[in-house]
Amino acid sequence: MACGAYAVAKSRGRNCRLWFAVGLMIGPFAILIVALLPLGPNAKKGYQ
Repeated sequence: MACGAYAVAKSRGRNCRLWFAVGLMIGPFAILIVALLPLGPNAKKGYQ
């Protein structure tokens, strides 16, 4: 589950390491939380 939280956080422009650690602690709920958060400042928007 931690790897899933890492991947979702990375795609949404969030802190990957933080969300990996959160994923280790709370499992699938971390993926749900990071997926529902608004896009972060480093998010890639659209195709380039």
